[in-house]
Amino acid sequence: MSIRVKREKTLRFAKPTGPQELKRKLKIIFGAFSRLFCLPLPLSIPIMGYLFLGSVDFLTLLTVDGDGQNLFYNEGQPSIESEDERYAAELVKLKYYLYLYAYTSILLLFNFKAVIQQVAHHKNFVAIFIVLLLGYFVSDESDKVLTNVVHLGFGAASALLFSIGQLGKSTSLRNTYVVVLTPIFLIQAASIYLLISVDTGVVDFLADGKRYSGYAGNPNTLGGLCALGIWSAMSLMYESSSKHSFFLVILVALFAAGLVVTASTTATVVSIIVASILLWGMVLRRCTGLTRVIFNLLIVLVSVISALLFVVYIGDNYIELFTESVGREGTLSGRTELWSIAREAITEKPILGWSYDSHQSVFGFKLYAVPFNHYHNGYMDTLIAGGFVLGAFVIIHFIQFIRLYLSVSKVNKAVLPLLLPLVIILISNFTEYSLLRNNNPLWTTYMVAYFLLVTVFVRRDGAVPVVQPRQRRVLKKSRKQHFRF
Repeated sequence: MSIRVKREKTLRFAKPTGPQELKRKLKIIFGAFSRLFCLPLPLSIPIMGYLFLGSVDFLTLLTVDGDGQNLFYNEGQPSIESEDERYAAELVKLKYYLYLYAYTSILLLFNFKAVIQQVAHHKNFVAIFIVLLLGYFVSDESDKVLTNVVHLGFGAASALLFSIGQLGKSTSLRNTYVVVLTPIFLIQAASIYLLISVDTGVVDFLADGKRYSGYAGNPNTLGGLCALGIWSAMSLMYESSSKHSFFLVILVALFAAGLVVTASTTATVVSIIVASILLWGMVLRRCTGLTRVIFNLLIVLVSVISALLFVVYIGDNYIELFTESVGREGTLSGRTELWSIAREAITEKPILGWSYDSHQSVFGFKLYAVPFNHYHNGYMDTLIAGGFVLGAFVIIHFIQFIRLYLSVSKVNKAVLPLLLPLVIILISNFTEYSLLRNNNPLWTTYMVAYFLLVTVFVRRDGAVPVVQPRQRRVLKKSRKQHFRF
């Protein structure tokens, strides 16, 4: 009997050989990679990569001259640019994008179930992509439509993967601000160092009044990065009274210096609004009871008085006075002329627009062609890309975001900074184009805020979910039914 038991144990615990052993090892390896690619750090790499690649101009990065003349803009035009060098730089950038797309695809594979669960709750967001893809059938550059949709989709996927990695993390807000701040700080610090180090760089800026573009390749792009930098740094200050507050103040000063050298009016206005809202929130978080009420009343009183003085003393010349006060003429550096051309193009194809092909189709008509790659108004550029159908879905998406924010903020006041990327998008698109623009750092940051709010805080804080489950109607029991045995 004992010999039989020993034989059974030997057979039971015998090591598998051949195909079984290989299958077991592959299962262990797959499980290890599955756990690795579900950790927050690997899931944070794509969004940092997209923010960096979308913010850096590789032509500037690869071809900075000794005197730095290609770092300065005069009257909105680059000083030096070669088409061959531009093409070569874009090829290098595309190579890094392909590496990033491959890595993002691997993460999507290992987090497939979580991604599908999230996408199923964002039907409006999916509808936006469907409308953009419809442009493939009407565009003169169909391949460009597919390329832009792929870029936009991978950017949204990186934001979604990052938010999935923050599930259950008490430091999710702080991690978000650090992830956005890190690549932007590197670009801004390198740009400021480059301004100081190149021959006669500072002298040219001060003497000729040229606008500095740095490694972003465009003053408005660098200004937008400075606005994001101020948002992320001050959001870290808002998150907690950190021991690194002094360092964060220095960062805010560095980004403010960037606003000065870029002379970007839109970015400056956005930064002032963002900083004011965060400072207001910081004060309110430290005030309680009557002090908070008095502070809010003072803010309302100052706002009303300022509005009355504005109306009484400025009158009908408010547009001209505002544009002159920020160093611009009444046409906003010629933007109003671009907008009139854009309105005519929108009227030509109002329903589905001209397609999402980087305006290649609309620029094919000389009547609507402009010497820029967009019309310097994100709302008009969006209508040109997808018509009023796309515009309606975008409005619904923004309303959904605001509704979700309000529901979460009732139980968690710390999410105030997540509202500000939407504020940045809404304001900046009056004079720039970042709305639904692939690989744009402003839009990428908004995607991060949106998915973090929906994925992490709606679920954790018990706010109103994106899709409300149907609830059965429960009739109230009478008192007799309550005590019936």
